[in-house]
Amino acid sequence: MVAVVTAILQAMSMTDNNKATATKGDSAVGYLALCSAWEAAKKASTAKLPGLPTTAAFEEIQQFNISLATEERKLLIDGTPDKKGWDAIKATVKQKASEVDWSKEWSGCDSERKATADNSDQWQKNNPRGFTDSHIAELRGLINATATAAAALAAELKKPITTGSTLIETQIQQLGKQAMCGATGSHVFEGQFCKDTTGTSDATKTTTCAKAKNGISIGMDIVCMCTANTHDKCATGASEYSSGSASIKDNAIKAFTEECTTASEPTDLPTAINKALTAVRSAITWDNGGGAGGLRIIGKAVGSSCAAATDWCVDYSDCYKKDKGFDHIPWVKHLLEKAKLYKEYTNHLAAKEVIKSQLEALRDRVRIEYTRNRPETKLLPTQVQGKPTTTAESSSKENVCDKHHASQDNCTKAQCDYDATAADGKKCKPKAGTKGRTGTGDGVAGGATTEKCKGKLEDACKKDTGCKWDGKESKDSSALANKQLELMAAAFIDFVSFLFYEF
Repeated sequence: MVAVVTAILQAMSMTDNNKATATKGDSAVGYLALCSAWEAAKKASTAKLPGLPTTAAFEEIQQFNISLATEERKLLIDGTPDKKGWDAIKATVKQKASEVDWSKEWSGCDSERKATADNSDQWQKNNPRGFTDSHIAELRGLINATATAAAALAAELKKPITTGSTLIETQIQQLGKQAMCGATGSHVFEGQFCKDTTGTSDATKTTTCAKAKNGISIGMDIVCMCTANTHDKCATGASEYSSGSASIKDNAIKAFTEECTTASEPTDLPTAINKALTAVRSAITWDNGGGAGGLRIIGKAVGSSCAAATDWCVDYSDCYKKDKGFDHIPWVKHLLEKAKLYKEYTNHLAAKEVIKSQLEALRDRVRIEYTRNRPETKLLPTQVQGKPTTTAESSSKENVCDKHHASQDNCTKAQCDYDATAADGKKCKPKAGTKGRTGTGDGVAGGATTEKCKGKLEDACKKDTGCKWDGKESKDSSALANKQLELMAAAFIDFVSFLFYEF
């Protein structure tokens, strides 16, 4: 019986001793978790974010714009062998408009002119004109206004993505280096790596790994956790620590982090950060079987802290005080900020994709208007001269009425007005509103309205090439064409306005 009790006591004693006995790999779980954080930070330190979306839509809009430029401007852009480029011709331009400065736009104007020059057969084939010279002024105005709007969009598309004055990509890289090596302290990132440990100033673990220094950098947290007087506590495989070490040696950060395993499958930065922080958060415990009960540690402690050579842990307790927690560990903050910036960057990218689509929609609309076939628009004599003109038809009408001054009945039958009291004796006269009418069916002169097609039945209207049936009544075809052009212009402007409306 005594022998049995003795055996039980001996077994209990061995169990208690095992709690404080150092064995290889005691802190391996913590090491692997911190290694995943190290890899995420390292990935960020050299991160190359997705590039900005690009499109040639603005340049293509400008090609349409330049193709409609006045001959004077085309000749100015073409220049002469001894006078080409903005510097050569700016004096000539500024004589006409002193505020003009095309220095930034000139190279674009030059390339767009070359692309659309009269001898550029391929461009002409790809973009055949659907309009005549009579439409150029109108179309030039539409495309020029569109190009102005597109220029603002193109500038926004090319604008770098920043917070403040610093590129987001640069900030992410800086935060990666700070998470690896610390934002402050003795081991900040310098050149290609952290300023590594030395066997002199950093040798004493109780000083270098004091509680106040825990959490500043992932690199030093790994060094402090894995430096112990016996065994390879983190199972790193680092040769200089295979039998343990009571002090921190030269280049310890490099020695331990080089043994960190790299993920077999490539992951994007936010995913890598999320996985790493999940692993580290899970590895932090109140007590891992040692004497540091009540402390927030990663790894394993034998004594009541993590600073001694006989302990192989990192103490994050100060970061878990009231109203604080895991997110207050300094290097964790850096990783979280990186993830936030990456999300901000992708949101900006999405907005730029919308801008790209808007630019391409404008380009497509311009191409449609440029190549769409239009009816010939004829200018009336009154539109050219700016005053009423008596046409052959109105003169003929007067001649018909002159034949019937003697007979009211015949005058009325000739569709004229009879005035028996006319002082000049010319009693039969054309109806009011007839004189001054052009009779061409192309428009209005002298304030009169055309009646050539008005009142015709549908069949008669459709047979007359100068008339057009609008579904309800007969109307002059050129009037409808002009109305169509007005509606097209209004619709196009509405289309442009829609694209830039801020919802």
